[in-house]
Amino acid sequence: MIEGLFDMYGQRFVDLIKSKVPVVTGKTRDSVNYEVTRTENAITLKVTGRGYFKSVETGRGPYKQGGYQEFDQRLDEWMSARGFPSKISKSGKKYYLIGDQWMTGKSLAYLINKQGDKKYREGGIDVYSSDVNRLVEQLKSDLATYLKQEITDLIKVK
Repeated sequence: MIEGLFDMYGQRFVDLIKSKVPVVTGKTRDSVNYEVTRTENAITLKVTGRGYFKSVETGRGPYKQGGYQEFDQRLDEWMSARGFPSKISKSGKKYYLIGDQWMTGKSLAYLINKQGDKKYREGGIDVYSSDVNRLVEQLKSDLATYLKQEITDLIKVK
């Protein structure tokens, strides 16, 4: 029964988060999933997403390790999907119009790595956290009700 409750809430978490996450390419939204695992001593509900999923709310802060780790390529894909005006230079590099500047994905990645993105610099936004927190409270309540009934039933049996 607890596994069933966790399965039901796992799907609710996934549906809720997917409904709140802005869609450009769909990769971040589609990465949200859940799993319920049982060990000898515990049953666990875990909701997962892409490694940088939380940046949907917090933005992307400065990156101190150096390098781009394909970040520049993901920015190219994102800007293309968003329909940013673009042009190809004589050398074959693709530039996007960002504000009043033409930038490559790599040059934008460099700036974000150095100072963080706009959302990060402005302190982030609540996209899904408050709704997820409410759903966690509902799960706690339903779990407490279930356990209370199980204990009551055990006492009645004896």
